[in-house]
Amino acid sequence: MAETPRLRDKLLVFYGLAKSIKSDAAFAEAVGRGRSTVTGWINGTDATAENTIPDSNFERIAEVFNEELGKSLSVAETKALWRGTLGSFIRRLAEPLPNAFDDVLGANAQRLPVRCLPIWHDTLGMVEGAIDVPPDAIGLSTEDRVAFEIDGHRNHGLVVLSQDRNGWTVLCPGNFHGGVIERKPERFPAHPSPIRFTAPLGLQRMVFIEVQETFVPMLPRHGGASALHHTDLIPFVEQLSEPPWRDRWRWQQAHFWVTQGQRIGGRSARDV
Repeated sequence: MAETPRLRDKLLVFYGLAKSIKSDAAFAEAVGRGRSTVTGWINGTDATAENTIPDSNFERIAEVFNEELGKSLSVAETKALWRGTLGSFIRRLAEPLPNAFDDVLGANAQRLPVRCLPIWHDTLGMVEGAIDVPPDAIGLSTEDRVAFEIDGHRNHGLVVLSQDRNGWTVLCPGNFHGGVIERKPERFPAHPSPIRFTAPLGLQRMVFIEVQETFVPMLPRHGGASALHHTDLIPFVEQLSEPPWRDRWRWQQAHFWVTQGQRIGGRSARDV
């Protein structure tokens, strides 16, 4: 068996980046081996040297590796990576995924009419005139609230995601809105309470996507404020970019610059 140098360190790097596997026990279960077997690979046994993984295990390891990290490595590439240096292992794992979601959005020129309804904290309860979602950021403070009006087609689906420096979060379908456009304009969030922006401060983005009536988005349902792992968007991106749904959806986005305290944005209406 060929040596797999610094196996313990490589596993720790993998656990730090993996979607769900965070321990030797979870890794052993995922590759279909016992915990003691993986321990033997790391520390050696009476019959084998330390830092060795038998060749017969790399087919399943490659599958787990790709599932957890959103990679697309072959068995041979996976084997070479684990048997290479720790530095090359870290560099390859740290390579960012192509920004596939933005690429798919940018390739679709169909724009969904969306209006932002800001409720400034100094006039809370009074909705200013609707602002067409602009390409530049709308300034908001953590005391401000916003709601949106979407001019979609009745019975079509609605997907809303937010992005900050921690990653993406699914807002709809979920607690804010059930994901079906029932009227024109459709309000988001569906309940009377508008959205309040919180930490992290700085640039945040919301993306609105109108999909066909029978489209079922392959996204985790919103159940809190935690950001998605970068691999969670891959099935949804593939849905949008491949038949039968390719070019059968519209989208719009809004950027916000969120600060603590006083609002920094203007009140006047702005075109997209």
